[in-house]
Amino acid sequence: MALDPAGRLIGVTDRERLLLLDPAGRVLAQAQAGRVLLQDLAISPDGRYIAAGDLNGDLWLWTLPELVLVARMRGHQGRVSTLSFAPDGRLLASASWDATARLWDLGQLDADPTDLLAEIEAAWGLGLDDVLEAPQR
Repeated sequence: MALDPAGRLIGVTDRERLLLLDPAGRVLAQAQAGRVLLQDLAISPDGRYIAAGDLNGDLWLWTLPELVLVARMRGHQGRVSTLSFAPDGRLLASASWDATARLWDLGQLDADPTDLLAEIEAAWGLGLDDVLEAPQR
């Protein structure tokens, strides 16, 4: 279970679903995660996101209060055991039964796609056209 900073939203999981409740227990929204078993939850301090970890080591990130899935992040080899947001909500920390911890930069979710593409092309030295171009014979 996770409570938003204002105390108006409660996130709970019944294993395969994420439920968003009001303080009276009424379901405001729900999200399916398929056959994945969701475990630990955390709500960002700014109230933008709710994160869940699963038994496979993945993290799921939804917007609040609509519960729109914005990211599924893979990085652990075992169950996610703990989730915690930084005070500004831009970083998400996760720990796992695989004895690893990860820090996830959520600021990329607000980045302009054109800027991200330019950053990737500069880092790899390849443009999108170079990658998508079919080999010539």
